[in-house]
Amino acid sequence: MPSSDTLIVQSLFWGMDVVDLIRLCFVFAACTTFTFFSIPLLNHRFVNYGARTSDRNNANSTDAKPTDKPPSSSSSSSSPSRNAGFVSQVMDALATWQVPHQYFTHYYVVSVLSSVFWISQLLTKGPAFLFVVSNMSDEHLQNSMTIHQVLLCTTLMLIQGGRRLYESFALAKPSSSQMWVVHWLLGLCFYAGITTAVWAEGSRSVQSTTLTIHDLRISQVPSLRTLLCLPIFLMASGIQHDCHYYLSSLKEY
Repeated sequence: MPSSDTLIVQSLFWGMDVVDLIRLCFVFAACTTFTFFSIPLLNHRFVNYGARTSDRNNANSTDAKPTDKPPSSSSSSSSPSRNAGFVSQVMDALATWQVPHQYFTHYYVVSVLSSVFWISQLLTKGPAFLFVVSNMSDEHLQNSMTIHQVLLCTTLMLIQGGRRLYESFALAKPSSSQMWVVHWLLGLCFYAGITTAVWAEGSRSVQSTTLTIHDLRISQVPSLRTLLCLPIFLMASGIQHDCHYYLSSLKEY
């Protein structure tokens, strides 16, 4: 029997289930990021941080320079100029909503805590897990990951978050750099979402399996996808760690 929570997400979000909603959020985030990077007016104000903010300051000072042209007497030509100036002032005011760049550490705190939370929910079939399952369509439940894929993905996500959290404390140096507060909030949402996305399509396997210690053993031959992707993940993680270690050794880092 469906629970009282069944299909709550579908009723609130135009028939989309949890998987569709997660995908939509990531597509929206990608499109928004691309837009902000592509438009210099937005890039200078909201994306750049640290040493790169000098470009924004230069751009703002250039915009603030008086022009040699005499003011036009036409009200129709001055109106767009006033509107553009007002928009720039609003965006400049929004760009002042900054948080310390060291808040990047919060991303990995959220990642680790969220991974631990969902692993506990998967192992115990807790209420949060059951809510997700009850709000998934039959199509997404049928196209399910295996239980071993779920365990592998959640474990790798926890390792990735733990490694980055360690690097944030062990390798990062004190800095006065700042970043836009929305950038920080979106990052928190990303890590909360990705720790859910890595197992969501394996809900049926988790629901129909009673996990035991035997499920943690490597008793089956890994799939071709696992054999290809796991070494890539490990290699990429090692390269990323080496890059962070090198950057931390630089005087200007």
